[in-house]
Amino acid sequence: MDYIMEDMGLDFNPEIEASWQNYFYMGLNEESTGSYHAGDAAIFGEFQTSREVRNEAALERAFGRIKERGFLGSIYFWLRKMVMVFNDGTFGWESEVRIYGHYSADLTSNSRLTELLRNIFWPDSLYTGRFSAFCQLAWVFCMLGISGICFCRGEKSEEGISVKEKYAVLVVSFLGIFFYQMLFEARARYLLVFFPLLCVMSICGIWQYVDRIHGWIQKHVTEKRLSVNGITKKDAPDRGEEWKKWKKIKGCVPENISK
Repeated sequence: MDYIMEDMGLDFNPEIEASWQNYFYMGLNEESTGSYHAGDAAIFGEFQTSREVRNEAALERAFGRIKERGFLGSIYFWLRKMVMVFNDGTFGWESEVRIYGHYSADLTSNSRLTELLRNIFWPDSLYTGRFSAFCQLAWVFCMLGISGICFCRGEKSEEGISVKEKYAVLVVSFLGIFFYQMLFEARARYLLVFFPLLCVMSICGIWQYVDRIHGWIQKHVTEKRLSVNGITKKDAPDRGEEWKKWKKIKGCVPENISK
């Protein structure tokens, strides 16, 4: 890096290195809803000789924005920012990442695969609408799946570890992603690097939905079996250890009870 800068005739100035204070300040910009803003980036030109002074100024201005909005105003701002970041299943492909310039048809080979990819990913192409709709639908299911982690059971396994404890790392990771986007300069495309983790969390959450539904079905089927055999909910707890064993093995009715 030093060789490249020297070859280009540039001088390295460590005092204009970006810090978290600058991204925090930019993340509170009202005009851009917390995304990149050239006016906020001008602070690097304003303070070129002292990074410490610039960081103090960035924090002072950031908290000034929070104070100016007030409590309810800040909550409303972060809600709008959350929608901006998490509402696009294409991660800003149409507005942030897509190809803006014109590319000729003979840019590369015109094989069937090339034409198909162009029709899917290039703006205003044949399958752009279907691609966007598919991404949005998949993203909605992904977000719904992530919320399923809240339905983890607290029951511990034979190893003495509950499902909630197993998923604790995923929950902390998601909170880190969420607050990273809410507190600092953010865009929808920044979620793309976290997409593999979000997919894993979504699968785990969907499994919790399935587990809850399966447990509910088992409970009602077993209660129906007990009622057929003349055992009500009031009588069942009096069955002692056999009833506890039945509760542990869900859906399985002891032979002497079923008889």
